[in-house]
Amino acid sequence: MVQTLRIWKDGVTFMEQGNFQDALMNFMALEGRTDSSQQLITSGRNLFNIGQTYLALKRMEMAAKVQNSLREGFFNSIKTLCAGDLRDSIHEPAGYY
Repeated sequence: MVQTLRIWKDGVTFMEQGNFQDALMNFMALEGRTDSSQQLITSGRNLFNIGQTYLALKRMEMAAKVQNSLREGFFNSIKTLCAGDLRDSIHEPAGYY
């Protein structure tokens, strides 16, 4: 859990310093984690940060792919909610860092 938070914090620090490539590497490393600490950093939040780093690196095609993934996840949550299955539909909204 501590390592996950450290990776996240370092990614945020890299973003703030304008070191976008290292930030991207940290956020991408979080996407690959499968342990229980992954719950600390929601996928939506992490994808948002990945998209922001792609924008900062002017990698627009990759930023658009991330945006589409976020949009798809959002609409799938809405579909689940409308179907009446609240157990799987409650997700933390994507935030800034």
